[in-house]
Amino acid sequence: LIFARIQKSLVDPASRMSIFYIRVLAIKTEYCICGAHHFLNKALHLISLLNIRGQEIGMNYDAIVLGGGPAGTAAAVYTARKKLKTLLITESFGGQSIVSDDIQNWIGEPHISGFDLAKKFEEHLRSHPDTLDIKMPEKVVKVSAVKCMEPASAAASAGKARVCDFEVETDKGNRYEGKTIILVAGARRRKLGVPGNEKLEGKGIAYCSTCDAPLFGGKKVAVVG
Repeated sequence: LIFARIQKSLVDPASRMSIFYIRVLAIKTEYCICGAHHFLNKALHLISLLNIRGQEIGMNYDAIVLGGGPAGTAAAVYTARKKLKTLLITESFGGQSIVSDDIQNWIGEPHISGFDLAKKFEEHLRSHPDTLDIKMPEKVVKVSAVKCMEPASAAASAGKARVCDFEVETDKGNRYEGKTIILVAGARRRKLGVPGNEKLEGKGIAYCSTCDAPLFGGKKVAVVG
């Protein structure tokens, strides 16, 4: 599910162009990001038309994507294709699907392992070297608002917060700046923490009842949660 607010923030006096900032609040996904493509296409087209390029105001990236799962991959591909200078930061590719031995509900692939799907994600992303930088493995530990600018006039600022850029800090001590953050960090599975949990993942222990139930047809199973 994608929740976003497109806010008209100020009018640039130099170009007399209305500048819109897209605030992506959250994207939650498992194996499917159905409906996300239409939103991303429209939103990124708007950015490409109305954004001031990051380099023109001393910023490194037009968009910074946090996450390397299905949603993060889709977001970065869309920004890169729209010629927006993009940075993707992730610990690994594939998201939660990486541990799946046989994915049967990824459109266009009747059967594919999570490992092979993650490889395809990476190959697709690396096909855009001119507009997309990838930092992996790297983990984001802090996101801050920086270089906040006051709206152009009191009338424009009525009831609206200042517009800010973003600084992302990672576990390697690196810092990156960008105009837009696309947060697609996903989620982590809650594990039982019992003996054999780690060893038997993908060999009897599954985390998606609707996805993996067909694999256990005719067998006795226990469902926790």
